[in-house]
Amino acid sequence: MARNLLIIDNSSFQFKEEYVHENFQSKLNKIQFDYLCEIPEELKIYRERGFWLNPIGTHNLFFSKETIAKEDVVELVKHSLNCFSEFIQPFLLVFIKVNKIMKQNREGIRPLTDISFYFEISDDLILCFLIDEIIDEDNYVLQVDRIIDVLNLFLASDEILIKEIEKTFKADSKTVFFMYNQDNSNWELVDLIFQLGKEKMIRIAKNYDLRFSKPDMMINEDNLRQEFTLPSNWRITNSERGYIMNIPNDIAMYASIANKALERAISKYQEMHDRGVTYLILSDEQSSEFYDYFEEIIQAIIISYTTIECMANTCIPYHYEYVIEKTGKKEVYNKDGIERFFSLKDKLKLIIPEAIGVPSPVNETWWQHLIELEKSRNEIIHSKDAKAEERYSFFVNERVFDIINCHNEIVTFYATQLCYLKSPIMNDFPVGSGCDEIIPSIITQRSFNSLYNSFYNPSKPLPED
Repeated sequence: MARNLLIIDNSSFQFKEEYVHENFQSKLNKIQFDYLCEIPEELKIYRERGFWLNPIGTHNLFFSKETIAKEDVVELVKHSLNCFSEFIQPFLLVFIKVNKIMKQNREGIRPLTDISFYFEISDDLILCFLIDEIIDEDNYVLQVDRIIDVLNLFLASDEILIKEIEKTFKADSKTVFFMYNQDNSNWELVDLIFQLGKEKMIRIAKNYDLRFSKPDMMINEDNLRQEFTLPSNWRITNSERGYIMNIPNDIAMYASIANKALERAISKYQEMHDRGVTYLILSDEQSSEFYDYFEEIIQAIIISYTTIECMANTCIPYHYEYVIEKTGKKEVYNKDGIERFFSLKDKLKLIIPEAIGVPSPVNETWWQHLIELEKSRNEIIHSKDAKAEERYSFFVNERVFDIINCHNEIVTFYATQLCYLKSPIMNDFPVGSGCDEIIPSIITQRSFNSLYNSFYNPSKPLPED
């Protein structure tokens, strides 16, 4: 594309080439570069193929593979970035002000790129850094400096970064994008498919009943702006009629029941003690109030535990098998076998970490609460008369409220982990649990056309966007 460097000026205030050479070339110590006012053919694909984002900023600096191949590439890149920063410094304040105006009432997470830096590693890989939010001039300098950190990691063959790049969807088969996270002051790899689902759910979740299952989202692999988002429906029937409805999310349903029961229990508990119920012997009326409270707290304990068990079973992939070796023999358990024969604690501690790569939870603050919740639930389900008094005494200990509430902490913990791992299992978690995003399915142009024709008049042309 270029001999060493390529500056692309895509702004409405395009520089004259003489100015570029005078204010950039003179500082580069004879490093050759090209200056273009028009987008070169190699980058026009980002506009022509309906990409989810347009990575072409107002100003762009492209490091060709010839540049990257040089022995002193890091120092060369540092020097070039510094020169480029000086070169565009008069326009930084304009970028900052325009960016603030553009961001004010804008939904979604799609970047509004100000400046792009491209590193052509090879014919098969380009690293592209999108600067889409400049808080001030110091912030811009920090972002540019952190690009060098990422480049150093890549050139040192950092295993984690290389693996992330390999598994990231590349819309043009070669380019991966980085966006700057202002919260942790670092560049993060962008998975376009994940970001598409995330942006879609920002809009959908506004009026979302948290008990709904997340919708199904399908994206045309040849045009990421062509997508279908359909509610997850089923038909339930009784002897008289059938109902078509949005599928409820089991985790959300059980969590909702547990939360409501816990809320009612806490309210009844407070009412009893606000009235100063301290008698050693309760009246029939006072005893009835305790019975009402016991009903709510028992329901909350059982359903809280059921919520966690439902979530754990959701986390086990359908094709996963857990293998145990005993005296030279292997016992293999599929998803159904795991759900039936393993305790909840074993699923969380042993099986799920191996199956999907989440950390072991035994050091989490909620782990002890889970153990106590399980003990209480088992004593309720497998009631023993000899332990009844002890069981009911536990119900009037205020600690029980925190123990029951651990189901919310646990669901949030796993939802957050799945979101970080970008695991498709997160699609089965409810909105509001710590991961509202969905991962869309990628379909071919032919499948997209078939879907489109199923929902619309075939004579209606397919949308360009």
